[in-house]
Amino acid sequence: MLEEVYERNEANLLRLRELTKQGKLTDEIRRRVDELLVTGSLPKSTPAGLEIGRETKMEYVHQVDVRVIPSLAIETAISNHEWISQGGADRNTLIDKFHLISALSHVDEILSDDKFFHRLYPVAEKTGYVKAKLLGNDEFVKHF
Repeated sequence: MLEEVYERNEANLLRLRELTKQGKLTDEIRRRVDELLVTGSLPKSTPAGLEIGRETKMEYVHQVDVRVIPSLAIETAISNHEWISQGGADRNTLIDKFHLISALSHVDEILSDDKFFHRLYPVAEKTGYVKAKLLGNDEFVKHF
């Protein structure tokens, strides 16, 4: 089942790249994608156990700006970049993106010589939410 998710992701990314080249990803479509991203991230209840009703969720989804939520802003920036770039559509890069997106705004340093990370780091950094400094192995070893 997980393998199917990776395959669908790869196919979707390639399709999004094609639609982007054709100019078919309008602002309206991008806004809808943002709404779906936010909807998928919403909790069912508050930490105190109060259920959040559908109407309240939809009001929030329709007014929220993903650029003000650190992890979603980073994910959106990386996704938009990936829709216009080449490569990075395989299983490994999907896993790498999950790690990079979740870590960048929360850790001080990421140690990696992965070219994919280094290519996406400046894209994510432009969001203003990147806390982590991306270090290569040689750079890290110099600290000692």
